[in-house]
Amino acid sequence: MDLKKPIILIFILLLSFPVFCNIGEQETKLEPYKKWSVNLGPGTQTAWNWAGISRNFFLNNNLAVFLTAGAGTIFVGGGVAWYHNFVGSGPVVSGTIGIIGGHANVGYQIRYDESTYFLMGAGYGSYFMQHNGFLPYASYEYRF
Repeated sequence: MDLKKPIILIFILLLSFPVFCNIGEQETKLEPYKKWSVNLGPGTQTAWNWAGISRNFFLNNNLAVFLTAGAGTIFVGGGVAWYHNFVGSGPVVSGTIGIIGGHANVGYQIRYDESTYFLMGAGYGSYFMQHNGFLPYASYEYRF
């Protein structure tokens, strides 16, 4: 059974849903960004970890290089992420490489309040040293 088409369709539907709502679109100061984050849930835009911590180093308002660590597929790694709006809701595209795997992600972050975000999307890559392909992600992220 080929799951590629249903996964892509679900992924497109998940990404298009927040476009039609204004969840978390409050005005906010761009600087200083909260550069540290902790996450819980199966995956984030930075790594497919069940629980993790990340540190962003911003190159401009949209582009960041990051380091990440956690319990999951990457353990310790780094990558590059592009945020449409880091401090608000919007799409995120990233690539991560680590000790145990690497993957590229496309997703959406929904801002709940000043420090709380909900993330969803999908990635393609090498996971758990045994799965190569697509995996969805959905998680809670707290930034500080």
